[in-house]
Amino acid sequence: MRHENTWLSEEYVTQLIEMKTEGLVDFHSFELWGENNEIIAVSIGYAVGSNFHDVTAATFVKDRRSLGLLLLLLQRKVLKSAGYKLWYLGFKLPYMNQFPGFELDRPTFFRLYRDWE
Repeated sequence: MRHENTWLSEEYVTQLIEMKTEGLVDFHSFELWGENNEIIAVSIGYAVGSNFHDVTAATFVKDRRSLGLLLLLLQRKVLKSAGYKLWYLGFKLPYMNQFPGFELDRPTFFRLYRDWE
C-alpha cells in the first residue's frame, strides 16, 4: 500500500525490486536511532559498482540539531571509506548546498557512472 505523502510509486518500487532480484543492485539503508529506540532519520539507496544512488531520505525528528543533515554527513564518510567513487543524490535541492560536492553535466555524469559501474 502506498502512503499518500511519498513520491515512490508502486511502479518504481516494483522496478527496484526487479533490479535487486536480477542482481543488478545492492540496497543499503543508513539509519540514525534515538535513545528511546526510535528512528530519527533514514536514507535508503542502492549501489551499482562504485556508484551509490540515493532513493529517498526522511527526518522524523526536526529540531535545531539538523539530524537529517548529520546522517547524510555520516553516510558520506561511510560511502567514501567503503570505496564508492560517485554518490548521486538526485536533482539538486536547496539543502544540498551544505555539502562539499558538485554538480555534473549529464554527459560527464553518465561517463563516470559507466566507468565506475
